[in-house]
Amino acid sequence: MQKELQDAAQEQVASPAAAAISAIKQAPSALLRRLSTRSNAENSEETSNHQSVCYSAVIPSVATQKFDAHDGEVVAVKFSTSGRLLATGGSDRKVKLWEIAGGQQLEKGVLLGSNAGITSAEFDLQEKLLLGSSNDHSARVWGVTDMRCRHALTGHSNKVMTAKFLGDATRVVTGSHDRTLKVWDLRSKSCQLDAELLLEFQVNGLFSVQVSRRYLQAPVVMI
Repeated sequence: MQKELQDAAQEQVASPAAAAISAIKQAPSALLRRLSTRSNAENSEETSNHQSVCYSAVIPSVATQKFDAHDGEVVAVKFSTSGRLLATGGSDRKVKLWEIAGGQQLEKGVLLGSNAGITSAEFDLQEKLLLGSSNDHSARVWGVTDMRCRHALTGHSNKVMTAKFLGDATRVVTGSHDRTLKVWDLRSKSCQLDAELLLEFQVNGLFSVQVSRRYLQAPVVMI
């Protein structure tokens, strides 16, 4: 009996890892070549789908234009899609429209209605509307041509830090210091979505939102 135990102890028992390695070594070389070719093709496709090229990177060193825009701090600056118009928002509760041409800026007008400092400004793609958020817990939409306030979006319980057009010019998303995102339908003049950040850590509110065709990103400020 003792001799049988000694003989059994001396026998090598193949581990699962060793068995797998042995199986790979015994695999046909053609199969290994196919797997390698497929892996290289997938890597090449993934690289081509995510390839981005930076043609140049320049750090501005000299201001090409400088002008007085507001009575106080300028906290929001936004070019229109064509680059022909510039919107500035200040702590003086005003949004100003400027026309940029020939290296000069011409003030087109002042958009009024906010009861506190402006926090952000945004043109729609057609450059017909301008959206601005404010420290007075609201956001507003003005007409670029008549400079009339078309919509006042109220409902946040704290200052609205950011506002963006969501796709077309019929929907708007706002982010507030009250930790909520609101999606507004300008046609029905109602709030379609009210989403609160339910996070395990303390946040100090939303300070920006970014939109694309499929996603809505909302960075937060943590304290």
